[in-house]
Amino acid sequence: MVPPDLDLDERSVAVMDSPDYFLDAMLTCLANDVTSVRRRKVAGETKLLRTVPPDWLRDDGRYDLIICPLMLDNWGLGRNGEPIDPDADIALMREFHEKLRPAGLLYLRVPIGRDRVIFNTMRIYGAHRLPRLLANWRQRLPETIGAEQLSSRVPVDTKLLLERA
Repeated sequence: MVPPDLDLDERSVAVMDSPDYFLDAMLTCLANDVTSVRRRKVAGETKLLRTVPPDWLRDDGRYDLIICPLMLDNWGLGRNGEPIDPDADIALMREFHEKLRPAGLLYLRVPIGRDRVIFNTMRIYGAHRLPRLLANWRQRLPETIGAEQLSSRVPVDTKLLLERA
């Protein structure tokens, strides 16, 4: 899950809880600096790849790109031992906004369909929740999300490339 046609030379990248280290390792070949944010402590840090816990969001560092392939839709549902917070995903998007440099990008995957929460597993973003999630962001890719997608009973994973508005 790397943004298409994006030049990462001399850029700083953060990867949020990717399912394995393949994406993180691949990015060390493409970007200047890679930080892997993990909910669970992982051994194996190298000079090319820094591994940090989610409280990294409170650090002063800024990034050119944040990639969030999996964790946003279940953030704050208690699935990984975090406190239950119904708006934790919205708060995390605000924190991403703060962690990006002025021309920074956010690349994420979210399930789009009829608004609902499957407790402790995931949120599905529809006509009500998706606009809240994307507040203060501008969509970079020309993909449009239609009304039929927002009201679909079967969610579709959608990749979004966003920039700070």
